[in-house]
Amino acid sequence: LASQIKRAYPKKIVELLKLIGSIADEMGFKAFAVGGFVRDLLLGVENFDIDIVIEGDSIDFARRLAKEVGGDYIYHKRFGTATVTMPCPKGIPIGKLTAGAFKIDVAMTRTEIYERPAALPTVKFGPIENDLFRRDFTINAMAFRLNAQGFGELLDPFNGRKDLKEGKIRVLHDLSFVDDPTRIFRAVRFEQRFNFEIEPHTENLIKNAVGLRMIDRTQKQRIREEIIAILSEAEPFKGVKRLSDLNELRFIHKGLKLKKIIARLFDSVGEFLSWYGRANLKRKRSLDRWLIYFMALLNGLTLSEIQKICVEFVFAKGDAIRILSYKRRSNKLLSLLSKKGKVKPSQIYKWLDFLSYEVLLMLMAKSKSHTARRKIMAFLTKYVNTKLSVRGDDFKNVGIKPGPHFKKLMESALYAKIDGRIKTKEEELKYVLKLWRR
Repeated sequence: LASQIKRAYPKKIVELLKLIGSIADEMGFKAFAVGGFVRDLLLGVENFDIDIVIEGDSIDFARRLAKEVGGDYIYHKRFGTATVTMPCPKGIPIGKLTAGAFKIDVAMTRTEIYERPAALPTVKFGPIENDLFRRDFTINAMAFRLNAQGFGELLDPFNGRKDLKEGKIRVLHDLSFVDDPTRIFRAVRFEQRFNFEIEPHTENLIKNAVGLRMIDRTQKQRIREEIIAILSEAEPFKGVKRLSDLNELRFIHKGLKLKKIIARLFDSVGEFLSWYGRANLKRKRSLDRWLIYFMALLNGLTLSEIQKICVEFVFAKGDAIRILSYKRRSNKLLSLLSKKGKVKPSQIYKWLDFLSYEVLLMLMAKSKSHTARRKIMAFLTKYVNTKLSVRGDDFKNVGIKPGPHFKKLMESALYAKIDGRIKTKEEELKYVLKLWRR
């Protein structure tokens, strides 16, 4: 694959891969690129998430690599894994990187032993062949050599390249979904991402594992991460639909059904995410897209059912707050926002300012009212950007003593400015003084 590697990646990435091989040679180790990095190279899909495995001391190797590239590393001794972070190589758009950082994941080649179904495995050192055998699907069980001797040589013991060409998702052995039931979700995710097909024997193994309720033996947090991954895909509804076909949505909640309204909500969420991407917002921020789709997926469940899901699946506090705030407030807010007739901009601001952008976009997606949607859009494009020019020192200079009333005065002035009744700093100060003297 040496020539393909050279064509596919920027020069600095090729140099980095060769540096990794050179360090491994010096340390007497064997080094391989593995997993999705190799798969996407063969598919012609851009991927800068470099995963490497080392036949040797992976943590010592990560320490040496971090020093060579002027980066840093963190490690987990128990699992023999490390992550090296480094300055972004030339030629890679910063938007292509996770959290804006360039990272290389390093692990020792290992063997995994599952002491019981659905348990986390016991990990011990093993050769590259064992490391590839422990992986989920044939298309992810390939590697290429990084050492100078044989750089780019493909290792494909399970015919993953053939399955890539034929568009097949295939497990490596019959107990794969028993050992790790979360692979069921990953099978769906890869199938839908690449427009592949879960081959018949693998699909039968999934159905058997679902029938045996293997997923019930799995830590809920691990299922949560797989659901988030599916909902983070470019076309999340495809994955959700496939989960429904395989009768897997019940493992989120027994009452979760894929009804037409959910399909409509997913389409509408996509529409308003596109609007958000195009909109000229002063306070635009990156969104947790998956969270909006998750709200849509749970739309038909009750508040208490959703609260239970948030607890059982151990959602982060901030995520749970957003999910539940939408469920608690959506109907009332949409009723208020849908009413025709004149509403002060400051009133819209009071209704919406405490909500996250994810909840606001979900409200837009759920609403069938153009009036409600226009008000939310106005809030995001105009009202939320309104700031006062006056500060606390300005109040002191005109004789207003500090105290709890400061906040109320500032709020009143802000609402007046949102409504267009005051515009300049002088007008703000006059308005505040008038209120204070009452």
